[in-house]
Amino acid sequence: MEKVLYIILFSLISFSVIGQEKYQQIYNSGFEEFLNADQAAIHPRHWNSFMTANVEKSIFNIGKAKRLDLSTDTRPGSEGNYSVKIYSTSILGIVANGNLTLGRMNIASKDLSNSMNYNYTDRSEVGFNHPFNSLPDSLIVWIKFLPKTAGSIARCEAYIHGDYNFKILANGTFDKTQVIATSLIKIKNNGNSGWQRISVPFIYDKVYGCQNPHYMLINLTTNEKPGGGSAGDELFIDDIELVYTKKLHMQDLHQTTFELNGSDMDIIIPFSITGAMYPDNIVIAQLSDAQGSFEKPINIGQLETGLVSGINHLQIEGKIPAHITSGKGYKIRLISSNYHIIGNSSSYNIVVTNKQNM
Repeated sequence: MEKVLYIILFSLISFSVIGQEKYQQIYNSGFEEFLNADQAAIHPRHWNSFMTANVEKSIFNIGKAKRLDLSTDTRPGSEGNYSVKIYSTSILGIVANGNLTLGRMNIASKDLSNSMNYNYTDRSEVGFNHPFNSLPDSLIVWIKFLPKTAGSIARCEAYIHGDYNFKILANGTFDKTQVIATSLIKIKNNGNSGWQRISVPFIYDKVYGCQNPHYMLINLTTNEKPGGGSAGDELFIDDIELVYTKKLHMQDLHQTTFELNGSDMDIIIPFSITGAMYPDNIVIAQLSDAQGSFEKPINIGQLETGLVSGINHLQIEGKIPAHITSGKGYKIRLISSNYHIIGNSSSYNIVVTNKQNM
């Protein structure tokens, strides 16, 4: 039976809560839980490395070597007790980089840059994939990098992808049609051998052909080049976090006074979206009552935003309904269909004169 060293801090799927919405985080992102803690096959729970890899028999002795350890060296301010250390080794003159993945490693060639060597999401077996259905805006990782060779660059990469056994080949290539977003961190020694907090955005590029997230694959390695660096390069990893900064902001209206005379009136509502949102998300404009209360709002327009990220400036073509009463205290606000987000209300009151009610 596997010996487990862990502190149970969260359920199988970890979430952070912002407002009313739950945003997904990474399993065992603080590396507080380890399996096989006193054995050669030690690895962080939900993460994998060489000892759990698929390895071709002819290179089994190279592929199955232990290249990670539990570490008590934690990042500054950590509330946890452990981090994970991955390191490179040299066997028969071949430098094998330390490697950690949320998926599974496949090792089939001594030529480390060969396309038969890759990390991938293995949907067929629990523990070798990370189900994921959110759209984060950025990735934060705490890292300490101790290379033996000056100029070495370690690498952290994250991929949000669809319902595929998605592969990252050893040379860094992947099928862009299966991807929604990517985040890449290149790590250099910072000169004082200390911990670095690194934050990089997820890129939701138009060249990526997938829109519905199903899994996340994260890979960390002691060198960005297969077989690069030197034996004994060390990479400590602690507290990986996904950041969500979704916001709706309504801008000033071009028109705030309306005279109704039996028919609806057009209104243009400019706004911006900050952060990543799903392709079927709808932004809805709502009108308050004449006193500015949104207790019983009226929907006056909407826009399906498509898959967006970063900051996007858009507008809704709405209608001030003909049946509302005259008043000087109307407001407009925005809400989002797929997220519990309520944007700011209009900065100026909307004045309505309804001649049918006079």
